[in-house]
Amino acid sequence: MNLSLKAIALTSALIALTIMSGCSNSDVRLSAPTKNLGFLVTVEAKPGQETNVAQFLASAAELAEKEEGTLTWYAFRIDETHFGIFDTFHSTEARQAHLNGKIAEGLIGQAPQLFAAQPSIKPVEILASK
Repeated sequence: MNLSLKAIALTSALIALTIMSGCSNSDVRLSAPTKNLGFLVTVEAKPGQETNVAQFLASAAELAEKEEGTLTWYAFRIDETHFGIFDTFHSTEARQAHLNGKIAEGLIGQAPQLFAAQPSIKPVEILASK
C-alpha cells in the first residue's frame, strides 16, 4: 500500500473511531513528536568564503534528513557574511546524537578554512511552535 493510501486508511479509521466513540473531530488529534529542544548555530564566513559557506550548509541538509532524532533542520543566511542553522529535537538524547553527528563534525572540521571564528552553538528550549 503506498503512502497516500495508508494516510487515507488511517484518516478513515480515525473518523470511524470518532463517530463510534461520540467524540467530536476536535477531540481526536494525530500526535507528532514534540519539538521541545533545539540548537541555534551561527557562523561568520571568512572574507571570500561566503559562497563556500552557503554551499557547505546547503549540502548538510542531506545529512540531517538521515538523522532520525532531528525533527526539523534549517540552514539560513543572516546577511552577506553571517549564516546559521536551527534544528529541533524531541529529546536530550536526540539532540546529543546530532551534536556528535556528521554535521557538527563537518562544522568543526571546516571551521579553520571557512569561518572567521569558531561556530557559536547554543542549545535552546522551544517554548512554543506552530
